[in-house]
Amino acid sequence: MEQNYENNANLEITAKVYPVKEPKENLLAFASLNLGSGFAVQGVKVLQGKNGPFVAMPQMKNKQGEWHDIAFPTTKEGREAVNKVVLEEYQKVKDAPAKEPVQQSQPQQAAPQQSAPQRDSYAR
Repeated sequence: MEQNYENNANLEITAKVYPVKEPKENLLAFASLNLGSGFAVQGVKVLQGKNGPFVAMPQMKNKQGEWHDIAFPTTKEGREAVNKVVLEEYQKVKDAPAKEPVQQSQPQQAAPQQSAPQRDSYAR
């Protein structure tokens, strides 16, 4: 039996985008999506197309060698929302100043070791 989730307008979509350091061919970044608080999609890509960057959903090759999306929005509005969130996050990450390498702090000195328990000084 199929059930419909009618509250799509309230589904929160968030994305984390990881630009590739050295873009190869048309790959600009990888991304992961969180849909609501209970579903995640990894393997999303930001690719450079002839009309600018676009979002490609994760794909799998079938036995005939054809590629098919394995996770994807099912409505035009859903696709527009995913594209908007991912591409906006990509622009933020891309335009952000490069982070300086984090300097490792010096390890704190260990607390002085306690000496071994003293034995009774009386003779046996």
